[in-house]
Amino acid sequence: MRWPIFAIAAYLAVVLQVGLAPHVAVRDIQPEFMLLLAVFIALSAPIRTAVIGCGILGLLLDLIASPYPLVQTDPRSPAAATLIGPYTLGYMAGAYLVVQLRPMLFRQHPLTVAAMVLVAGAEIHLVVLGLLWVRHWYEPMQGFIASHQLIPRALGLLYSAAIGLAFAYPLSWAAPLFGFQTAHPSARTHRG
Repeated sequence: MRWPIFAIAAYLAVVLQVGLAPHVAVRDIQPEFMLLLAVFIALSAPIRTAVIGCGILGLLLDLIASPYPLVQTDPRSPAAATLIGPYTLGYMAGAYLVVQLRPMLFRQHPLTVAAMVLVAGAEIHLVVLGLLWVRHWYEPMQGFIASHQLIPRALGLLYSAAIGLAFAYPLSWAAPLFGFQTAHPSARTHRG
């Protein structure tokens, strides 16, 4: 993968996530543009590159996510915390799941992108909510109830999958810019 092109794409995904997603939200349900890029990377890149690239996207999402309000038990403690790690680990787990499933998929088909947005997104959000739930045990966060976030996150995944149908072809056309090569089993030569 060409990392400068990935950096530009990640920057554009952050801009879309921060700038456009709130404006196209339907009743506070926002599409996840970072997830669309992560699924594209996981469908196209080699295994290690896909996991590292998606981990970087998750780290960026951890940095731009809104801080979680903490219950004030100590007046010297901060009232909110930005957590580094939940989305990073979630995106790495989601990328690894897509990498494991991709030999069974037609990678350039729009329905594949939409389906993998749903599958990888479900794993990502379960990892994120699980980590936040564990953290809530030892440092309570105001208003955090993991089960109340399942439905809005699932609706966001459906919205993202619908947008993924529209973004699938432009992303597949951009694959050569990233340096991704499609391997065809019939094109391989075996030397004896």
